[in-house]
Amino acid sequence: MRKKDQTSTCRRIQVRAAPGTEPWVPSPDDLADLACSLTNDVVVEIHPRADVDRVWADEHEGAALPVDRYAFRAFANGRRAVLFVDASETRDSVLWLLVHELTHLELPQSRLLEEVYRNRERDPAYLHSDEAHEADLEERFANQIADAMMARIGRPTGLDRRWWRSRVQRMSGHPLAHRSVSR
Repeated sequence: MRKKDQTSTCRRIQVRAAPGTEPWVPSPDDLADLACSLTNDVVVEIHPRADVDRVWADEHEGAALPVDRYAFRAFANGRRAVLFVDASETRDSVLWLLVHELTHLELPQSRLLEEVYRNRERDPAYLHSDEAHEADLEERFANQIADAMMARIGRPTGLDRRWWRSRVQRMSGHPLAHRSVSR
């Protein structure tokens, strides 16, 4: 990632980490580097995966989560990224996921990118199929940006949904040990 130089203005990333999520919080240096790549200030919330039902209900006027709690890792809207963590994530995978979500937040800053990546119909299976989700043009773009940023700082790449899904399935006793769902 790039360091702030004297001619650039870095934005602010405010992290709100729920108790118990501290091991997954990106380092201050990583956050500072990311902030210099943003066009707006953002808030990043990090919640335990066990809270996904509550967070979903808060976001959707009390509606119940319509999918399994392991159907997605994060979401972004407005100027806010919300990440869910547990043993299925690593500190590097959370940083990768944050860059991915920040890419979604940055798209509306460019009319061209928003037109190409966002203003189109999504596959109806987007929320219910890993394959449909990963085939989505905007998701592929966010994955590429996350991989490029991670490579620039010498961190692992490819920490996308497929990587995560495989990790989740390998975890013994996990409810998704023998099936796959999507974001």
